[in-house]
Amino acid sequence: MTRLDLVTRLVQCQGDIEALLTKLEDFPFDSEVPLVTLDASHITSVLERFLSGDKSAANVKRWAGIVAGRDDVGYAEADKVSIADALFVLAIPDINGELTPESAGDLLRQLRHEV
Repeated sequence: MTRLDLVTRLVQCQGDIEALLTKLEDFPFDSEVPLVTLDASHITSVLERFLSGDKSAANVKRWAGIVAGRDDVGYAEADKVSIADALFVLAIPDINGELTPESAGDLLRQLRHEV
């Protein structure tokens, strides 16, 4: 699998995140340019999987923290601030509160511009 394939799977939260990270260790951590663009739909998909019981709050926290810190992941210009804010909320529950169905719903509405 190429770095692009691995980062794409990571952004889409497909498969075992730890296994993806292990495979990504074969590539340089730093990237001159983003390889994959994270948009609001990626985050809404992860939140919907949390709400359906497919992902735990811990899974979402780990995913958000990893994606937020990667040079090879860029944010869609149209929602750059919303994406950064959502990742901050999801990655740092010690500051922002634990992810619950209610807070996931609030984030979904914000990302979908329903508020």
